[in-house]
Order: sequence, then C-alpha cells, then structure tokens
Amino acid sequence: MGKKVSLKDEKILDSWSTLIEDAQKKNQEIFNNTTASIKESQAPGITIESVRVRPSWLQGFFGNERDYLMMTNLGLRDYRMYIGARDYGNNLDVKKQEL
Repeated sequence: MGKKVSLKDEKILDSWSTLIEDAQKKNQEIFNNTTASIKESQAPGITIESVRVRPSWLQGFFGNERDYLMMTNLGLRDYRMYIGARDYGNNLDVKKQEL
C-alpha cells in the first residue's frame, strides 16, 4: 500500500459497510476493481490512491493500521472518501467512510 494517513480529528460525514459472504482474501480484488472503475469513469478532478490509515499517530505506531483506497476531489479539497476491505472469518467486510 501507499502513504500513511492519520485520522486524528476527522469528522465522519457518511459511512456504510457490508459483509460479502465467502469472500475471504478478496480484498485486493475489491481494491483493484474499484480503482479501475474510478479511472475508467474519467470523472474530472477525481483521484484515487492506496493508503494505510491509522486512527492516530500513536495507534499507528503500535501497528493499528489498515489498508484503504482514498478518493479525493480537486473541487472539494477537504472532502475524502475511504474504501476499505478486510477479512472477517470466511467473509469480507467492506466499508466506505466519507470525511
């Protein structure tokens, strides 16, 4: 994954998650397909990159980091969307958070 991001004082504007049954170990496929779809859309001003997100610098220091895709919009510089996927038993927990 790419650069590290800390979410120390961020306010969550919107969030959702879903559990995909029997999709364990498919998180990279979700990331790849999402990235390809966003890039193919050629939406103006939209960028997407891989990041490692931690709730704060200190928690990141102790290894509490997760891989996410971060989408940004040049027209809304303070707005970011994070898309994450992680194994949950035999399933895949996929979530989106808008900050």
